[in-house]
Parts: sequence; C-alpha cells; structure tokens
Amino acid sequence: MQREKNLSWDDASIRPVPVGGVPFVEGIAARAGGEDLVKANFVLIVWLFALAVGGGLLTQYYAAIRYIPEVDWHSCLTYMAAATFIGGAIGTLLWLLVYLPGFIWSQFLICDEGFVRVFCYSPPGGREAGREVTLWEILKRLGAPFGIVLIVTHLIPPTWPWPYALSILIALVVGSLWIVAWQRQRLGGGQSDGERADGDLFKYVFWFDLSLLLSQTAVFILYQITDRPGVSDRLLMAAPCILIIMFSNLVAAMLCQKQRRRAVVASLVAALLLLIVANRLHSLPRQLMTHFGFGDQQKVAIVLTESGVKTAESLGLRIDSGTNRLSGIEILSRLGSEYFLRSAEGERFTLPKDAVSAWKTEKAIPTK
Repeated sequence: MQREKNLSWDDASIRPVPVGGVPFVEGIAARAGGEDLVKANFVLIVWLFALAVGGGLLTQYYAAIRYIPEVDWHSCLTYMAAATFIGGAIGTLLWLLVYLPGFIWSQFLICDEGFVRVFCYSPPGGREAGREVTLWEILKRLGAPFGIVLIVTHLIPPTWPWPYALSILIALVVGSLWIVAWQRQRLGGGQSDGERADGDLFKYVFWFDLSLLLSQTAVFILYQITDRPGVSDRLLMAAPCILIIMFSNLVAAMLCQKQRRRAVVASLVAALLLLIVANRLHSLPRQLMTHFGFGDQQKVAIVLTESGVKTAESLGLRIDSGTNRLSGIEILSRLGSEYFLRSAEGERFTLPKDAVSAWKTEKAIPTK
C-alpha cells in the first residue's frame, strides 16, 4: 500500500512508474487545468493585455509631459476605456505583424498534406505524426520572399493610401508569378496528378499573399499613427523592425503546431521589442495623443469664466485684450478635475475645469 503511493501513471503506456514527489498524472491535470483556465477566461485575458499595452503607452505619455492627473472614479473609467481602445488597436496591429503570418504559414501551408514533404522531415525511426519542421525550407520558401517585400515597403514611403496600395499590389503580383515560375516543380512534391499540383500551388499563393496583405496593412496603419516618419527615421527603423518581424514569424511558423504557447510568448516579446524600437526613434505615445487633439501639434483658444480670468491673471498669463480668451494654448491633458495646458511661450500650468467655459481649435501644426 505504501508502495502504491509512490507510483504515478505514464500517460503514454498507461502504467504506474515509480517517481519521487508529485505524481505525473497530477502534472498532466495541472497543465490541462491551466489550458482550460485560459480558454474560459480568454476575453478577460485579451482585455487585460489591451489594458496593459494602452496603460503603458498612456503612462509613458504622462511621464514625458511630467504630469500626474488627479483621477476620480469617473475619470478612472474614462482612462481605462481610452487605455483599452489604444492598447487593443496597437496590439491588433502588432499581432498582424509578428504572429499572424507565421500562424497562417503553419496552419495552412507547412502542415498541409500537399506540402508536408517540402517543409517537414521525419527523424530516424520517427512516425508520420513525429515529423519535424525544416527551418531552412521555411526561410527559403516563405521567409525570404516575405522579407523582400518588407524591405521594399519600408523603403517606399507609405504617405498616401493609393500609391502604397498599388505598390503592395505590384509586389503581390510579382511574388505570385515568382512562386508559380520557381516553385511549381518543388511544391508539387513529385506528384503525377497535375490538377492536384496546380491546386496546391494556388493554395500556396493564396495563403502566402494573404499573410503579406495583412502584415502590410498593419505596417501602413502604424505609419499613419506615427505621422509618417521621415526618410532617416524609416531607414533607422527598417533593419531592426524587419529582423524582429522575420524572426517572430519564423518562430511562430515552427512552433504553432506543437508548442503554441511558446510561439505566443515569442510574439509578445517581439511586439515589445517593436514598441521599444519605434518609441526610441519616434515618440509613439505623443503621436497617439495628437490624434485625440492633445499635444504640441494642435493649438486652441480657451474662453475663461470670470473665476478663470482671475486665476489666469494671478498666474501672469497673457489674456487677449478686451476678451476673456487665452490664445495659442496646447492642451496636454484633460483627464481629471483640471486641464494641463501649455502657453505659446512654453509655460505649463493647470486650470480647474470650472474655470473654462469653452475652447476651439485654432490651427494644427503641420507634421514633418
């Protein structure tokens, strides 16, 4: 009886084997329970991830302007909603870049029975289910053309939607023709059935082009969010960004079938590195806030109440003569019970919200 307590079950042969410590069957149950927990709370996990990304970006913005707003419960809900929206949008775009292409390659190309002999090999003594993915074949047949398109699109300024869309369309057509011309015999896998080979080739072209199209859509939107960085910034960002995107998608393509959690973790690390690189060369939080009317690219005129006029005079602010208006003001923050503002002279100050009766946009400062 004592001996049975020191036995556990081997899940492959379903027999007791002596082990010390925690029984093996409990380890299996723990892992299964962890997967069930993730599935049951998937929406909550996604929301927490979006909140963490958006909250991090907003926190970095407030650190840059050196201001911490006094947040009440009402403003806290607004802050959480804004953080969730921003984090969800940025997270989705990064997901399209660093994970989804590799996931598409893994699910619809690498493990497809028409291509399994091209992208996989059987180790000595292995079974069909034990095939291993060949990194070199993935890099040569999927990674190389994907990387070439990334290089071209990073060098072409995505300033306007239609020229950029036309360049992407040309790249897709050229890439598809290259696949048809160069890969036909190799992807056929020696099949004698020509119709099946053509069907596999069409499938290959479709899924590969879809992965390219989704990733380039994310690149275009991210460029618009960062207000179209200049040539020097693009060139500095190109090399590290392309390497990170390529590495992440190759890892996702290799691990998605058997070790999906590791693939997701690698993609999260790659997304974090992309955010760091983009923020080092171009302040992403500041650019995000300009799209909401904050920051140094939007001038407003503020109409003050009587108490607001007294407060502004006591602060030594220049009020337009004959009016109760402040001109050339930049709104840095509206969160909380106060406005955090910057005058045309660069002075930063706060005003209670009850000191402001209205404000209007004067002009937007053109971006470089």
